[in-house]
Amino acid sequence: MQHLVTLDNIHPHIVIYRNHNGQLQRAYLILAVAYKVSVSWTKQKESYDHYFVLSYDTRLKMLFIFSHIFSLSQSNNGSFDVLSVCSPPQPIPFVSVGVVAAAKPLVTHLKLISYNMWNTNELEGETYDDRINRMGKLLSNSGADIIALQEVRYDYNLLSDYGKNQIFHLYRHLKEYQYIFQPAMSYGLRDYIRVEEGVAVLSKYPIISHDYILLYRNRYNYEDDYHQRICLHVEVAVPVIGRLHVFVTHLSLNAVSRLRSVVEIWRFMSQYKGNKVLMGDLNTEPHSHTIRFLKGMLTVNGVSTENLYDVWDYAKYHHNNNSLSGLTFSTLEEKLTKRIDYIFTYLLPENSVQWVGFLDDGLRQLQATSDHVGVTVQLKFTRKL
Repeated sequence: MQHLVTLDNIHPHIVIYRNHNGQLQRAYLILAVAYKVSVSWTKQKESYDHYFVLSYDTRLKMLFIFSHIFSLSQSNNGSFDVLSVCSPPQPIPFVSVGVVAAAKPLVTHLKLISYNMWNTNELEGETYDDRINRMGKLLSNSGADIIALQEVRYDYNLLSDYGKNQIFHLYRHLKEYQYIFQPAMSYGLRDYIRVEEGVAVLSKYPIISHDYILLYRNRYNYEDDYHQRICLHVEVAVPVIGRLHVFVTHLSLNAVSRLRSVVEIWRFMSQYKGNKVLMGDLNTEPHSHTIRFLKGMLTVNGVSTENLYDVWDYAKYHHNNNSLSGLTFSTLEEKLTKRIDYIFTYLLPENSVQWVGFLDDGLRQLQATSDHVGVTVQLKFTRKL
């Protein structure tokens, strides 16, 4: 798949140049080529199928890994290794593990984190590598099962010992995780430099499918709606729990676009049955129409949500303390003043939120790890097997 440059995010940009014979030529400008690759090592007793999305930077002439997921091989013949270029993996049938007495409830927990990683910014007095290493250790020490990230970049301009690909910088600290990085947009062209930003999901459990949608963008309000936004969906197979649908987004700075986007996200979520979570930087506070819609308190063009809950409401209710603010922004100031990062849950009746908290190392201003504090939740799942 070729990544063509556009100047308006719609029409491919055409470059006019002279060939070696002096004739004028017209061509599309290609910054990158994406490859989907599957690799299977079937000589081992327990073999795995690995699926990669590789992005080839045509200027650097290098390959970068944007996604890596794997699962037990569905065809263990023990005879040869396989390397093929392929379509994305089809959803893998989930098989629950363990045998217990009939009707005996089996309880397990899952910890999730949503975190805006503040793309490739660096603070005075330290390098980007200092900050990303601190972030990698913070996420690794969190013990999270699933991590949703916003403002993840591939940046040609990035000066780092670890390369241009941010998701791989974090993977150095989180090697037991599978991951999907999905760029949402490319920044304005300057000397045809490639800078892409999007969202990502890392999971300790097999990612069995993934897709995304483009969200509404108000092209008439270019200043507030410069960035294309997406909602990434990742389906994770968790032992005992079954399938969990994870949705991650980073909403627009424009209020009209945010409201239209969450309607699109709810319709997207409604295509999937079972336990679901929506995580991300929504760029708006709890009193806004956007959050009221997600909570089922507002109907938009005949559409309303149901059974979708803000986990921070759980914290306030169970602690009987309405003063719990859940503030997440901005760590660059002396005090946090806004709550714009959220986790929403849609859980089957036997499952529940167990506790809610923050991913926060306490560092502020010139020592901040990100300009956001992360939100974390532990979910309790009960199944009768």
